Amino acid sequence: MEIMDCGVCGSGEVDRRLTATDWLHGSHESFEYVRCRHCGLFYIRERPTEDGISRYYPERSYYTFQSDGGATPSRPLHDRLAERLTHQVGKPGRLADIGCGDGSFLAAMVKNHWDGIGTEVHVPTVERLNGLGYTALAGKLGAVDLPNHYFDLVTMLEVLEHVHKPLEILREARKILAPGGILYLTTPNIASAEFRLYGARWVALEPPLHLQLFSPKSLELALSEAGFSRIRVTVSENVDGLSRSLWLALQNRRRADPGHDGKEVPEYVAKSWRRTAHRGLNVLLWPLGQVLGRLQLGPGLEAMAYCD
Repeated sequence: MEIMDCGVCGSGEVDRRLTATDWLHGSHESFEYVRCRHCGLFYIRERPTEDGISRYYPERSYYTFQSDGGATPSRPLHDRLAERLTHQVGKPGRLADIGCGDGSFLAAMVKNHWDGIGTEVHVPTVERLNGLGYTALAGKLGAVDLPNHYFDLVTMLEVLEHVHKPLEILREARKILAPGGILYLTTPNIASAEFRLYGARWVALEPPLHLQLFSPKSLELALSEAGFSRIRVTVSENVDGLSRSLWLALQNRRRADPGHDGKEVPEYVAKSWRRTAHRGLNVLLWPLGQVLGRLQLGPGLEAMAYCD
C-alpha cells in the first residue's frame, strides 16, 4: 500500500472521508476515500501500488477482459458514440484509444473509417484483439511505442479513474496528439445525484479499482494542468447506475442481515434481475436523467479538450 496526496493539485488537505467496501469484485476489503479541500478530487488516500493493484481485477469476470471482437453489451452505445464523435470531429483520422478494454469502442471507430490503434494493460485481451484483426498494444500510455504529435483523436473511456498518476497520463495523451488534435474522455461524476443518494453504496465508486473520482471542477483543472485548451466538460444524462446501485445496496443489506446464511444470490439469478431491472428502470427513469443532466448532477462526465 501507499499513502498519497491529491493527484491533481498535490494538496494533502482533505475535508471529507468515506469508507467503501469492494463488494463488486470479491475482495471485501474496505478503503477510505477522502476529498481534496482545494480542488474537490475524491480519492483513495491509502491505496494499492501500481504493482499491487492487478490482484483486485478478477481475471475471469472483469468485463473489459472478456473480448470477443467488440460484440459486447456496450457495443450499441459505442456505435452511437463513434458516429457522434466522427461527426463532431468532422472526418475520420488517426485514433489512439487508451485503455481500449474489450475492443468494443475501437471496433466501432474502425467501422466509422478511423485508422485506430488501442492500448490495454491486460495482455491476453490485447492478444485476442490482434488475433481478430485490430491493432492493439499491451502496456500503459507512456510505456508503449506510440509516435508523438501524430494522432488526430485520443480517447479514454472510463480510464482516468483507474490510473495512479492522472496528470501524467493526460500529459502523455497530449504528447501523442497532433497540433489541433482532440482528447475525448469519460469518467464518473462524484458530484452526481447518484453519489449523494447512495454514498458508499454507489456502484461507480468501485474500490479500489477507481482510485479517484472527478467533479466537473477537478476534471477541468486536471486537463488545464496537463496543458490542454478549449476544455469542455459536460454531464451525462445516463441513469443506468441508479438500478445497478440499487442492486448493490440490496445485496449489502442482505449480507448485513443477522440471519444471512453467507450464501450469495446465484449468478444466473443476479444476471437475470439486472437485465430486467436495467431495462425497465432505465425507461422509467429516463426523464429524471434528463433533468439531472441539465442540473449538472448526472452520473458521468464527458470532456473534450484540444492540443493547441
